[in-house]
Amino acid sequence: MSLAPAQVWVLVVLACIFPGASARAEVLQQLSGSQIRTRFIGNMLTDDTHWRETYVPGGKLLAEETGSEASVGSWRIDSNRLCKMRPAVLDECYAVWVAGDRVELRRPKYSPLKGFLRRESLVTRHSSSAPEPQWLFVAAYASG
Repeated sequence: MSLAPAQVWVLVVLACIFPGASARAEVLQQLSGSQIRTRFIGNMLTDDTHWRETYVPGGKLLAEETGSEASVGSWRIDSNRLCKMRPAVLDECYAVWVAGDRVELRRPKYSPLKGFLRRESLVTRHSSSAPEPQWLFVAAYASG
């Protein structure tokens, strides 16, 4: 079967408009506890706009949300779940599902928390003279 030039042109235009339509979609897969540890330690989970969480080795969690002050909490692996605790804010455990850098943190009866896992870890530094937190790259966490 051969296509007429007009049909080829339509297919080319459609491919340009919808470039991902022909690509195979990555399937989310649930991580085990050891896989969660390997993927999260020293990395940042973020929606790239409103919030970010950095998973520091040793269980420290650094978090910031738009319009809120940065906070410190903790994280741990419980069986095959990522557990996060921020005093007076959060104390929950999640199943972790990933596809590439896309992450979904899932727990029963709730919509998944969706974000991206990024290698460049950021931490905040506050000073009394600076009204806004200033972000610093931490090379020790970004390498690897």
